[in-house]
Formats: sequence, structure tokens, C-alpha cells
Amino acid sequence: MANVKRLAWILVGIAIGFALSAATSVRAEPRKGEPNRIVAHPTLSQMPGLIFVSDEKTHSCWLAAEAKEKGFSGLAPAPADACQ
Repeated sequence: MANVKRLAWILVGIAIGFALSAATSVRAEPRKGEPNRIVAHPTLSQMPGLIFVSDEKTHSCWLAAEAKEKGFSGLAPAPADACQ
């Protein structure tokens, strides 16, 4: 009986966590009056779904995967020439 009670509480915790994560979302919005810091650069047609992203402040370049609703997700640093 004690194990059943523990399992029930674990399942309740999982359900609450799932509900909270599905109900909340955070989206970054650019500030008004400031230029966009992150710039997306198109890649070759051989790599669908991948883009190069540069940060204008730090002058770094990243390979990123495009996501339909979230924008993109950084995968790995890329050479600076890739963002030119």
C-alpha cells in the first residue's frame, strides 16, 4: 500500500510539472528603438533547416537549427566567414 501511495504522488508531481510547462512559455521580444542584435544569414540549399546566426555585439557566428514556433536554436560555433 505504501508503494502505491508513493507512485500516486510521483504521478501527481509529473502531471503538475507537465501542466505547468505546457501552460507557460517565454518569448524574447526586441526592445523598441534598438536594432536587432541577432542576424540570421541564409545557408546553402544542401542544408535545409539550418542557418548561420551572427551576434552583432560580440561578432560571433553560430550554426543554428530553425524551429517553427520558437525561431531558432543554436547548435555549434561557426567560423566568422560563414556569417559574411
